[in-house]
Amino acid sequence: ILSLCCTAAYVTDGLVVSLLSDPGWDTPQLPVILKSLNDAAELVEEPVDLPHAARSTHVDHWSDWIQGRRRLHIENGSDLWKNRVILFPYLQFCDRVEFDLESFKNGNPALHQINTALARLDRETQLWEDFFRHQNVPHATPEGQATLDQYGHLRTFICPDGLKRTFSWHLRFTPGAGRLYLPLSYNEHPN
Repeated sequence: ILSLCCTAAYVTDGLVVSLLSDPGWDTPQLPVILKSLNDAAELVEEPVDLPHAARSTHVDHWSDWIQGRRRLHIENGSDLWKNRVILFPYLQFCDRVEFDLESFKNGNPALHQINTALARLDRETQLWEDFFRHQNVPHATPEGQATLDQYGHLRTFICPDGLKRTFSWHLRFTPGAGRLYLPLSYNEHPN
């Protein structure tokens, strides 16, 4: 049952709620190992910290996050774009993202995954010091050099500062082979 609850919280970007039956539950972030299949259908294990509450102080820890989620009801990509500053205050978006998000209509199952991936990325960027720790964001991977050589022009975007950049690092989302590209180069990521 625990695995199912954690999976549900991960997929919905929700809060895991538990009883304080063991000292291990006394934490606002529950460390778990996420098991998933990568693009090559290989089993990948990634450490993930899930939002968690077993006592009122844990709920207090997440109160801003909870209140933000209660105020907004996202039904389509346009709603996500209009509320991006509230939902993802630590992220900046290229102008093109508005057009891409508008293609996600009500009921599109990928929209929830996009929202979840952006929320996780936003939480991680709050903690950035010197560099992006891709290990803390599930499904963050770079494109291979062969892919960049062939399709780099499709991964080149105009950034908010007006410069064109090729985006290699991305977050995968399902269903399908969805990608959210991040304007980071290989040398910005220690292994």
